Amino acid sequence: MIKRSLLLLFVSAGPLLAQQNPDFHREFPPFKIAGNLYWVGTADLAVYLINTPQGNIIINSDFPEDVPNIKKSIAQLGFKYGDTKSFSPVMRTAIMMQPSASSRRRPARG
Repeated sequence: MIKRSLLLLFVSAGPLLAQQNPDFHREFPPFKIAGNLYWVGTADLAVYLINTPQGNIIINSDFPEDVPNIKKSIAQLGFKYGDTKSFSPVMRTAIMMQPSASSRRRPARG
């Protein structure tokens, strides 16, 4: 019983501690890391975009308040947000609310 309570405390405390760090939600410019891997996160939260021929994949996007910045970063890189899939329930919900996009833009060479 005590172990279960401690585990629940640690699991629920993580997001609360992250919410206290203002850099977790501060806008940061997106950039290409290597190949088809891009940074679309905030100043202190790593969120990655992987561009594939089947669409984009977002990794580590669990805060609802970061969705507008992530969308903006994707667009700044030249990709369509509607072509994006995510393993995060937060992003999946935001993506499902977008109209579907039928074409992808290629990012600027750089």
